[in-house]
Amino acid sequence: MGNPVMHFQLCAEDIDAMSAFYRQVFGWRIEPRRLTSEDADVSGTYPAIDAEDGGIAGGITDRIPEKGGVVLVIEVDDIDSTVERVINLGGRMRFPEGPPERMALSGNDADVRFAWLEFEDPEGNLVGIIQR
Repeated sequence: MGNPVMHFQLCAEDIDAMSAFYRQVFGWRIEPRRLTSEDADVSGTYPAIDAEDGGIAGGITDRIPEKGGVVLVIEVDDIDSTVERVINLGGRMRFPEGPPERMALSGNDADVRFAWLEFEDPEGNLVGIIQR
């Protein structure tokens, strides 16, 4: 596979309740991590779901109508060329409206920096792409 799915987001109206649900049902370790944007005046806590036993890491985010229930995030080597292919093949950018947002996620004794954006595929599915 060329570009792997490396993250997922569960969208929730009540993030604390959703975190508790997945902890209790599946025994997932969900820890708050500090999330900040280098491009916008945005920061907060992101409930991160740790990847254990070869699983995919994830998180729980606010539900907004445009996101639906689950967002898959695909890691790419070149976010700009990926955006160009998405647009040329019938997709459209969703967030942010301008260039990819540069973000940092802190926790577990490490900071992860990445560029992030979301697009809609030709069928309307929301997909995230990330470049570390």
